[in-house]
Amino acid sequence: ENGLTEITIQDNYFLKDKAEREKVIVPIWDTLKGIKYLPFKTNYYGYPYLDTGDMIYIQDTKDNGYISYVFNHTFKFNGAFSGTINTPAMTKTQTAYKNVLDTKTKFKQTERKIDKIKQATKNMSDLEKIKYVYEWIGDNAYYDKLFTGSSKNQSIYNVFIKGNAVCAGFAKTSQVIFQNIGIESMIITGYSTGNHMWNVIKYNGKYYYYDSTYAASIRDKTNKNYYDGLKQDKMNYYTIDYANWYPKIETENVLYKK
Repeated sequence: ENGLTEITIQDNYFLKDKAEREKVIVPIWDTLKGIKYLPFKTNYYGYPYLDTGDMIYIQDTKDNGYISYVFNHTFKFNGAFSGTINTPAMTKTQTAYKNVLDTKTKFKQTERKIDKIKQATKNMSDLEKIKYVYEWIGDNAYYDKLFTGSSKNQSIYNVFIKGNAVCAGFAKTSQVIFQNIGIESMIITGYSTGNHMWNVIKYNGKYYYYDSTYAASIRDKTNKNYYDGLKQDKMNYYTIDYANWYPKIETENVLYKK
């Protein structure tokens, strides 16, 4: 309880003064300590479609079900995906403050950026919105070629706050933005030049591939391949996992025409 000497909250504001810490931290703690969840740690197998803060349903050894949250997760690939989820008990310690405030700060920073996108696109047509989101990804994030298998570059937080991710981060971010600006979309997994994640979006009653990984990888609107993630003829070779779950995908170029 007395181990907290400094804490960082949103916008890099440091609380070094004791009076400031008590004024800010105590109300936050009083709110957060009321969150009900089950602390747990577990191993899992398969691709981790997870983000920090995700609600998760778990069962104990007696098959009793509980609601909890993902506080931290890691994964690795060694012939197959596997990893761990760790949600420790929340206590009034420096670690608990840091973990909880970091999570809440991520949400707030992300929400503010989504609000700005909503304002920027509120008078746009659906086609203009789709292109805007595609370019926003390309302008604000780059493909992480160094740590392509890290669990830390799979989330929308990486795109919105850190500015780097891999295909999973770009697809999830596009999905969240589309949901907030009135574009129907879904996340797809499958194969392009390797295992891949992208989106399917609905436009004028039909469904099309949308792959913002192109934008984040190229990042130059003058490059002839920059908009390939909006051109169906550049993605028609993609194969979808469980293709029968999804609607028919159109093959003509509608989302981008120069």
